[in-house]
Amino acid sequence: MNKTIDDYMNDPDIVNEPKALREIHAVRLMIYDEIKNMTASERTAYFNQSGEAVSKKYGFKLLGKTGDSLPDGAASSGNAAYEGGAYGFLHEN
Repeated sequence: MNKTIDDYMNDPDIVNEPKALREIHAVRLMIYDEIKNMTASERTAYFNQSGEAVSKKYGFKLLGKTGDSLPDGAASSGNAAYEGGAYGFLHEN
């Protein structure tokens, strides 16, 4: 049976938390259930594909390892953890 986000939101361990925190925990529980039986390489592929989908949806460009110089006028939106190092995403102002 596939759980819905509402099933996770009503999990007894998190149901009494504030809504915003409950949403974060529900998503984490959902992701855990999706990846718990995967191998390390399957989990890496899962997160890489998810990251690529988000990058494409919001127009982020993968820069490379944190510490690489940014193009003029560019701002880093933070880091995404990848095996072997942290990579930054770029959005143009």
